[in-house]
Amino acid sequence: MKKNFILLVLASVTMLCFAQPKKTDLKVEYKLFCDTDVPVKATHLLFVKNDVAINQDKLSTTERWTEKPSKYDMNIAKIQGDYEPYMKIDRKKKEMLFFGALGQNIVLVKDIYTDLKWIITKESKTIAGYNCTKATTSYRGREWIAWFTIEIPVPFGPWKLHGLPGLILEAYDSTNRYTYKAVKIEMVTDDIFSKDFSTLMATSRKKVIPIRQFIDENLEYNENRFKALMANTEFEIQVKNEPRSGEELIYEWEE
Repeated sequence: MKKNFILLVLASVTMLCFAQPKKTDLKVEYKLFCDTDVPVKATHLLFVKNDVAINQDKLSTTERWTEKPSKYDMNIAKIQGDYEPYMKIDRKKKEMLFFGALGQNIVLVKDIYTDLKWIITKESKTIAGYNCTKATTSYRGREWIAWFTIEIPVPFGPWKLHGLPGLILEAYDSTNRYTYKAVKIEMVTDDIFSKDFSTLMATSRKKVIPIRQFIDENLEYNENRFKALMANTEFEIQVKNEPRSGEELIYEWEE
């Protein structure tokens, strides 16, 4: 009788295990700190399944970075609307896609896939209870420092940082202008991977455009806006072309 009861319990536990959906997708929430003229912070999400990572900038969460004073007395209103762009990195296909704003429109852009050349150091520290190792790389004009953990053997991190033998929990450029810090890690089952990536946002064009075309058209759009502004003013305004200050300072075709 006792033996039969034990077998019944084991069978029930087995059935329960099979009934529970296996959560194989990784979801990481980062805080992005931008040490710009008006310091702001926002939430950045990373979803990982096998060789594919999908990032999302939650721009609606943008707010003043109150930990640091600003020389500008400005209030940052939360960004409204549906523009919370996605980016996908497929390491197996060596493909990188992202949604970008082109004027008032959203387009799907094919970026240049790059195998980042990381230098892994012997420096280590603990982040959120995980033993992390320091690594550095250069990408489009910035030097990046990343702290990754092999305890979570996922070759991804925030934004376009990927290729290390473990999940990146913290990353920042050498000027500390942009800093990503992981604040939440969980195993989930997310339907984002069951969808066609190109349909995650409504776009104004049916075809994917290459990143060089995207950069050129954005430049043309801004120049046309300035010309239109000049046509409606009596004052002569001279504008100096300032160097880029975003996460990417120079592109491959410009080197």
